[in-house]
Amino acid sequence: KIAFRSRSSRIFWLVQLSVEMWDFAPPFGKKESHCEIYFDRFVSFMYGLFQKWKKAEVTHSLTVVFFSRTYIQGGLQHGTDTTRARDLYGRSYEDHCRVVLENETRTDWDKLVVPIKEAFLRYPQEVGWTLSPKNGETRQPSTAA
Repeated sequence: KIAFRSRSSRIFWLVQLSVEMWDFAPPFGKKESHCEIYFDRFVSFMYGLFQKWKKAEVTHSLTVVFFSRTYIQGGLQHGTDTTRARDLYGRSYEDHCRVVLENETRTDWDKLVVPIKEAFLRYPQEVGWTLSPKNGETRQPSTAA
């Protein structure tokens, strides 16, 4: 539960876009009978919070940042790529960060949901995630764990 004691705060949401954001989440309560992907749960959270903000007439400043890690397999010959970072298991990876909204202050907060959803849909293509090898290289998102 989030509690704000001020009507004007600077808020940063860091949203990790891992494989799980596209997975289906089980229903939380017994009254819910359907499953939805985790990102849709985030959207539902935003709508609920934005309604509270609108009712309270707050003037928060909101910044939303998407971040992820992409594991890269194939492509250049093993050991020839010295520019890519490697994790402790020796896997090549790239870290990505994208500012979706910056210092947004609105009276109609619900209008911010559309740009966030659009950025979510574009994100896999922007960071180059692939489901099948392209030019001998696969680029897959990390898991949250």
